[in-house]
Amino acid sequence: MALEKVMDLAEARSARRFKSNQVPPELDALSDEALVAAAQAGDAEALSCMFARYRDFICSKARMYFLAGANFEDLVQEAMIGFYESIRDYRPGRLPFRSFARLCITRQIIEAVKVFSSRKHAPLNDALSLDAPLCHDPEDERTLMDVVYDTRMPTPEDAVLIHDPRAAAWTDVADLCVWLEQSMDGMLTELERRVLKLFVEGYSYIEIAQQLGRTKKSVDNALQRIKRKLLACLYDEPSAGGRHAAVQGG
Repeated sequence: MALEKVMDLAEARSARRFKSNQVPPELDALSDEALVAAAQAGDAEALSCMFARYRDFICSKARMYFLAGANFEDLVQEAMIGFYESIRDYRPGRLPFRSFARLCITRQIIEAVKVFSSRKHAPLNDALSLDAPLCHDPEDERTLMDVVYDTRMPTPEDAVLIHDPRAAAWTDVADLCVWLEQSMDGMLTELERRVLKLFVEGYSYIEIAQQLGRTKKSVDNALQRIKRKLLACLYDEPSAGGRHAAVQGG
């Protein structure tokens, strides 16, 4: 049975579980990749469980954006479409499902923003990342101040998707890593490079800190420096100190 048909069969069940986050223990014990494979094979139960498992993640991604004329439910719907597409299109072995889902959800929201804005001819035609606290997701500890140091500008992730047409064709973290290496050559310290690699692979702040033997605060500070440098790179700002402004240490 095609996954599209399974989506129709699972819609009501997914909606209930999406709200209650109820997942049968035997399915909850399976990995994301195992549940995705089952959903792709036509298992409506696995599909609804994936939506329940990622409920907070989906809502947190929608909460990160503001668009004039749209409400939170509209953004959640777009995020759910992106998440569904990530289940449909995921291929194992190249990157963790969570990283792929993040790319698909963000891409779907940005595309919806662009369509909505062009239709309305609104003066605010970019999604402004608010990056509200992701308090419901234990693996994602970013807060408003983690990302939005200048509310006039989108986050690096959004800026890449909006301003680089190649980003629309990215399907895995390898594409993102290649782009970052090419765009930020010489700008990052060794610590920043290692933190960035783990971050785009989907590791949480705590997991990155554990792998690198650093504190969570050190990881957070490194990511803030990376974001500032990436924004400076995207917008050709001199504030980052030039393409070769990396300072050893961190």
